[in-house]
Amino acid sequence: MVLKLYSDPRIFAGGGAIFVHVLAEKRIPFQHIPVSVADRQNTTPEYLAIQPFGQVPAIDDDGFILYESRAICRYLAEKYQDQGTPLLPQSLKERALFEQAAFIELANFHPYCQTVNDEAFGKPRRGLLTDQTILASAIALASGKLGVYETILGKHRHQSTGARPCRNLPSQTSSVSCTRIFL
Repeated sequence: MVLKLYSDPRIFAGGGAIFVHVLAEKRIPFQHIPVSVADRQNTTPEYLAIQPFGQVPAIDDDGFILYESRAICRYLAEKYQDQGTPLLPQSLKERALFEQAAFIELANFHPYCQTVNDEAFGKPRRGLLTDQTILASAIALASGKLGVYETILGKHRHQSTGARPCRNLPSQTSSVSCTRIFL
């Protein structure tokens, strides 16, 4: 049975950017089932039976229901570890650094990026005005954190490519390295 992917029709909404990379890198066939957040399809009893918080994405892998984009990504990377691009490190220390990077992203970047996304794109799409003070503050906070992370990343080479993650890479491979970092 083919994997069922429940996500917003704008597939990059709701954590979509990262799991789309995993699906592509692992060459996983899937059936996209659109769940329009704008049309409140995520609040129907049918969808809430799949994702009780009414968020996207979620997957149904032959009856195994999983939600939260980071959990989905790790599950798919493990399940399809011998298919496509390897995305998860194998050694204990590499895996620990991988998990550290994932939690850094969750705690230090995601909140600010979500705020920037909502202020710059979400509010205008809903007919609301962007709060420039909130937007500028979120950008400034994220920029400061990115500077710190750039220093951290500069000390580590990627395990399989030997390249510095997310920089000095051809454009077609930079998303792969970023996927490996933030999966």
